[in-house]
Amino acid sequence: MEGLKRALRPGDVILIEGEHWVSDWIKVFSYHTWTHCVMWVGESPILPKGVNRDFVEKGGNVVESLMKDADGNKRGIVLTNLDKYQDCNLRICRPMGITRDRLRLAIRFVLDHIGCEYDELNLTEFVHFTFANDNDPTKPIGQLDDGKFTCSSLMAAAFDSVEFPIIHFYDQTQNVYVPYHPTQVQPKDFDLSLNFQIIKTPALLPHMQKLNTFRRLIGLVATR
Repeated sequence: MEGLKRALRPGDVILIEGEHWVSDWIKVFSYHTWTHCVMWVGESPILPKGVNRDFVEKGGNVVESLMKDADGNKRGIVLTNLDKYQDCNLRICRPMGITRDRLRLAIRFVLDHIGCEYDELNLTEFVHFTFANDNDPTKPIGQLDDGKFTCSSLMAAAFDSVEFPIIHFYDQTQNVYVPYHPTQVQPKDFDLSLNFQIIKTPALLPHMQKLNTFRRLIGLVATR
């Protein structure tokens, strides 16, 4: 992971293919591999005054919004360490065409929201709209106005705060491309976004070769 960390820049969004049962559930409803995302904020980031230290883990270098921790307890937005995802499939998405000042403000946004709650209603409504045909991607869902975020709505809201949209859809009635509301952005949208570059680094190769070898072994065992 050290080689990967050297390739990262503050503000990079890291997509994660989770292995938890919730991740499998998200894959079904999102029709995509990526089930979680975090923002790299660098080693030893400067934290806001008065930050709740209960949500700051030692050696933290990424900010993420979690529904529950490893013990099944409700969590929220935390500063944690990327190392815990060393056995997961990862992808680096880097914002393009954004000024340093705007990127700095987007990073500050996620740091300022450490300790906020996870937006469970967003997840529920996301499932509902998967089966509905009347969803307007420009309209908010969930409880963003109450300061609650999912992993992807946190990242999207951070960039939206500096007028840097993640993904657009084509509004046929107005004949124009319109940005998604941050609450309707999913982890996969960073992968699809024209405003983000997928970073291919040799640092990922040993990690992925090890992961793919393990998966091939599991596949062989499963076929026997």
